[in-house]
Amino acid sequence: MTATAGKSRFAIPRLLSQRACDSLDGMMVSGLRQSLAGGDVGAAIDVVDTVPPGVATHMAVLSIASFPFRLNTALHFARTDALLAWAAERSGIGDGIGEGGGSINEQQFIDVICEIGNLCCGSINRDLGEFQSFLGLSTPQILDARCLPHFVRDGAEHLRHFRVQVRPGLALHASLCARAYLPLDFHWSGSPVQAAVESGEMEMF
Repeated sequence: MTATAGKSRFAIPRLLSQRACDSLDGMMVSGLRQSLAGGDVGAAIDVVDTVPPGVATHMAVLSIASFPFRLNTALHFARTDALLAWAAERSGIGDGIGEGGGSINEQQFIDVICEIGNLCCGSINRDLGEFQSFLGLSTPQILDARCLPHFVRDGAEHLRHFRVQVRPGLALHASLCARAYLPLDFHWSGSPVQAAVESGEMEMF
């Protein structure tokens, strides 16, 4: 069997339309804008080809699933002074000034990262609710960044990476991975940016 024949035999049929993929990208950008940029419409959020090696040690992974499809999202991060300082400010623990982000500890830091993931996916979940029923949203899981190749290879039809300039000197990367089990075609035209839920509050999905 030739290599070409092997690829053809195991090819996964495309079930997500192009405008569905474009809509998912738009939902992800909207979610990142609300969760990381506080709704700032001028915040720089760019599509990038890959997550650069070495920019992250871990990723916070969440899933949104229904009968016809599954989405996985990942927020890539590392315990840097810049991110610790920003997380301390966001949590209200300190002003983020100084090495190590003030007095923020490991659990508080992870809580901030998970909160960002929840807010981003909560936004996507609401937007998808316009087109799909019976949506399920997972809780965040913290995985080693080296899991990324496994995260995206399981039959993913659509994969997109993003770079978010949170503030000068601090950028984070995120990924969206989608797989459909039935043909899906929908168009999301966008919606006004909603105010992000304040730190410490919970949204139920």
